[in-house]
Amino acid sequence: MDRSRHSSRPKPSRSRSPTRRPPTTTPATTASSSTVRAHNNDQNKLRAQILKARLTKAPNLAELERQLQQATQTAQPPSRTISVVPSPDTSAAPENLTAKRPGKEPGDGDPSILQMARAERLSTADGALDRVMAKKIARNPGLADDMERLADEAEKLAEGADRAGRRADNRLTSDCRLCFHSDAGSKVVPPACPVVALGAHVYLALPPNDPLTPGHCLLAPLEHIAGSSLSCSEAAWDELTNFFKSLTHMFDAQGLRPVFFETVTDTRANGRAGHCTIECIPVPSDVAAGSSAYFRQALLEVAEEWSTHRKVIDTRVRVVDGRRQGGFRGAMSKSVPYFHVWLDVYGGLGHVIEEPRSFPRHLGREVIAGMLDLSPTAARTSRPAAESHDQRVDRATQWKNKFGWAAHDWTAALDDQ
Repeated sequence: MDRSRHSSRPKPSRSRSPTRRPPTTTPATTASSSTVRAHNNDQNKLRAQILKARLTKAPNLAELERQLQQATQTAQPPSRTISVVPSPDTSAAPENLTAKRPGKEPGDGDPSILQMARAERLSTADGALDRVMAKKIARNPGLADDMERLADEAEKLAEGADRAGRRADNRLTSDCRLCFHSDAGSKVVPPACPVVALGAHVYLALPPNDPLTPGHCLLAPLEHIAGSSLSCSEAAWDELTNFFKSLTHMFDAQGLRPVFFETVTDTRANGRAGHCTIECIPVPSDVAAGSSAYFRQALLEVAEEWSTHRKVIDTRVRVVDGRRQGGFRGAMSKSVPYFHVWLDVYGGLGHVIEEPRSFPRHLGREVIAGMLDLSPTAARTSRPAAESHDQRVDRATQWKNKFGWAAHDWTAALDDQ
């Protein structure tokens, strides 16, 4: 193979991208550069002599200054022509894009393209979309019928949701043993427990199962309120306070002191948490004096080791600067499970239940059973007794006569109104 033939071929030229080069300057005359340097040297010598003459106060100072001024005036800078060589990729960008009309120059009041686009967007947001929709509605004669059909369907859906809600409420109240509900003949059926007194929003009753003590009773709202008593209305709380006071006065006349407590382990608003209930168990006054220590110790024992809330919350009402602060309703929340015991009408001790599954449901009864030296099994609730309506009325009447409820029944004033 002849290598000389291959070597004689010209090599392909590599295309190189144009690179930006700095502008170059070319002087028009180069012969005058030596003359410029000579003038500069003479002026520098004169300036040095003038500085020395000023320091030594020499008599020829004025002459040296005149020579320097004359040399500066006579020296002319060489003329130089600077030519800028542009780079091959240099392109000029337009400074302002304007909508040009025939016969007009840009800058004489014409709006820019950006301004025109902004104005178009604003006009669309102001009402152009509404106009477009109105045109579509006008062109479609069946759209009005569709709107009426949608309105009818929405109304039917709302009615169906109301019926479903009423059915769910009726199912809850019919299954709840503490609710007043109506039978098939629209007759009001009382709860499955002996009712002692009936207010407008709250009623007083006896427990449907075996009481812990003879005076054991409970307070519940007429309306099915799930979970916490903090969900009750202001009117219901006024009646609860009246029952608290009436029961306290009644048991005090018997040498007893009532202990009110509430256990809330579920705060769901769908009614599955059970009917709101506050239990009242009277104990001898000498035993009730240590109830605060008993309940405080019990709450400390059941509290979680790494609980995020305080293990024991003081809910007593305090008077600070003539104002009442604290209290049960200000210290506890209806959105979290809790246990609370009223040591008197003005408050007591509270505890936030962080693990409802492991919290003892009958803590209040267990503590009171320990205070009264009762057996641990006495605090556990048994199944509700199978009582007839007449038997419940008789049991409620016996309870009233034994503790003298008629003298402290504040609901009697409601019957006179």
